[in-house]
Amino acid sequence: MLTLILTAALGALGALGAPTETAATAPVFTCQNPDNKALKALHAWLKLYRKGRIDYRSDEDNTKHSIAVKYKLRSKGDLGNSTWAGDLRLILEAVARRNDAEAARALGEVAAVGLDDGKYTYAMAPYSVRSAALEQVAKLTGHDAKAALAAGARGEWKARR
Repeated sequence: MLTLILTAALGALGALGAPTETAATAPVFTCQNPDNKALKALHAWLKLYRKGRIDYRSDEDNTKHSIAVKYKLRSKGDLGNSTWAGDLRLILEAVARRNDAEAARALGEVAAVGLDDGKYTYAMAPYSVRSAALEQVAKLTGHDAKAALAAGARGEWKARR
């Protein structure tokens, strides 16, 4: 499934004939660069999400528990309520600004949320999470990022677990 998503996101690559991935071969993101707070924030957000501790659809203010605030991607004084959906959007934008292979792989993992055999609840909204990630994948323009997405579309990404 991830192969199909990445192929569609690249658009220009066309049909690559790559095999579909199973849950066992789906990519798993781990932060390789410890200095990058955007990737660390995404990793922390996904960890909470997979444990079911994030109500993605909630409109309640989560500034006290905000991952984006914790990793200084957003300040507490910003206007508006901080929600889990807003947190993810800010984190994904920060990751996409990197525009490199590591960012492409991280965005690819988020774009595959809900396509595995995991247990997802209504509050987790996996389709909405996937959509937010695909919007940022479409913004990647760097050569390394596109090459990494092409490798994922060909099924060359291996599971890291």
